[in-house]
Amino acid sequence: MTASSDASAGATDPSVGDTTGGDATTTGDLSTTSTVAADPSAGGPPDLVVLVGKLELAVAEERWRTPEDQCAADYAAQIEAADPKSEDLKRIRKQAAETLKARAELAAAAKHWHDAVEAYRDLYALWPDYKAIHKPFGEALQQEAKILRYLKDPVQLGMVADDILRLSPKNFEAVMLRGEALEGQGLWPEAAEAYQLAKKLKPSDKSVKDAIARVEKRQKAMGVVPH
Repeated sequence: MTASSDASAGATDPSVGDTTGGDATTTGDLSTTSTVAADPSAGGPPDLVVLVGKLELAVAEERWRTPEDQCAADYAAQIEAADPKSEDLKRIRKQAAETLKARAELAAAAKHWHDAVEAYRDLYALWPDYKAIHKPFGEALQQEAKILRYLKDPVQLGMVADDILRLSPKNFEAVMLRGEALEGQGLWPEAAEAYQLAKKLKPSDKSVKDAIARVEKRQKAMGVVPH
């Protein structure tokens, strides 16, 4: 065989690597290229095995909602987006629910409403569709609101109102609570907007009319023309 025929044979031999600068995915260790493709930083799909491991660790360390992008709630959301039927996600959520639900119920039984709310918040962040907690979570939030009103903490009161509205978007009391929280922070236009929304839910409610009149008076005193 001549030298030229040897070169041709080498070029067609599949065991010989491509050194022509072609597609890099056709050469080298295939397992390595597959791993790179699955790396989210490389633009590929998320590695579910890695995400499940991160979720399990976050749950074990009780990183339920913080830090951002490194907590159980965020990992669970990523897994659900990639695989809505993930059996691993279902398993981890159920296990976490047993811990957090029991914690919330014990706190509520002792009337430690803040602790109950925090436990329910953790569970809701991890598993928003877990309907079994929506009612007791809402009740704990209502009790927490009473305390925050007494303490005159409008910022936390606003957070409670927002939580209730996530559970029940058309909850009249929660809309009024949100208006009250905004009013307490001196955010008059935003408070007026909240009260107007409450008025749509209950047009004849006297408390709404009084709140709107109160906020409009405040706005006029500050030289703000109410909408």
